[in-house]
Amino acid sequence: MGLTVELLAWTAASAGRFRRAARLLGVLDGVWSAVGAPLSGFGHLAGYHEGCERVTREALGEAGFLAERRRGARLPYGEALAYALEEPQGEPQGEERSAACASPLTRRELEIARLVARGLTNKEIAASLVIAQRTAEGHVERILTKLGFVSRAQIAGWVGERGRTGE
Repeated sequence: MGLTVELLAWTAASAGRFRRAARLLGVLDGVWSAVGAPLSGFGHLAGYHEGCERVTREALGEAGFLAERRRGARLPYGEALAYALEEPQGEPQGEERSAACASPLTRRELEIARLVARGLTNKEIAASLVIAQRTAEGHVERILTKLGFVSRAQIAGWVGERGRTGE
């Protein structure tokens, strides 16, 4: 994970995404300290790390750089990984929060499962969400696979059951 996050930080800095680069460098503080040393075993890459840190520090200023780096360093492991992968981080609210927490589906898949339960076709789902029909089809296929179902009716039953149990 350390090398991957290193590369993501270097890429972010080279793309001018300095806040992201600084946060990823903060994430690395935890990753490399868990291993025992920064870039341990990869000393020939240290120059890239130092260059990334230097240009990021120059772009954000010392205070901005340190603030962003601290934010990255404070992220719990799972959140740090999600940040590195640029996964959505927003916390669902109310009903959506409990559904998202207890579901094997992503937030988008839950949204599509609800539309399937309402009887919408893939074409109607695509139009409703302003996505390609093939994208809607792919989501439905993943929902079926994740839930171990073979029909849209099973998805509808699952959504209905979740509604009744308050999940």
